[in-house]
Amino acid sequence: MGRLIQNIGFLGRPVRTGEVERILHGSVVHGIDLEQPLLGRTESLFAVVSQAERDSREMQLPFETIAEGIEALFAYDGAYWNGNSIVRLEYLAGLPCPWGDFSTTTPLFPFDMQVREILLVHRERGFDLSSLQERYPTVKDLRKGYPGLVADDEIMVFSELHPHLLREHHFPEGKSTPYCVDFARAKKYLGI
Repeated sequence: MGRLIQNIGFLGRPVRTGEVERILHGSVVHGIDLEQPLLGRTESLFAVVSQAERDSREMQLPFETIAEGIEALFAYDGAYWNGNSIVRLEYLAGLPCPWGDFSTTTPLFPFDMQVREILLVHRERGFDLSSLQERYPTVKDLRKGYPGLVADDEIMVFSELHPHLLREHHFPEGKSTPYCVDFARAKKYLGI
């Protein structure tokens, strides 16, 4: 059995090391279905965290700085951030931390629409919001398009869970997921 990561997990349930890795590779986190796993099938948690820690040191960009930048973005109500267009996506429930130590949704009152994801649309790509809506008429279509949009550096996707994952676990998500907080891209998009 794996060692205990936290004394108290999600809703009081402890989460063990091996279970976290299984959750990250899977399509369900504590009962919530994911469209994209948080870690690619060929990626290891140790390798992803180690690389993120190297990137943080080499770029002199602490995890805390990126977490604060993302929190500032979520608190901001304007249409542009660092010259990039903002697209806000609201959902009823947020994703709980795979380690089981944090959730942005309270278990007693999870039924409020809140901004759970923000897309920053790259200002230099000539990609305007109306063409984004034409290409992806529904949120489901848009989310299916994330991998290509991120690969083409047209958008960067931030979730409300990212600050916690970065701060507490040094986990930016795997490179194979469009939700990965790549340090160089985060610095560019967030202007930090």
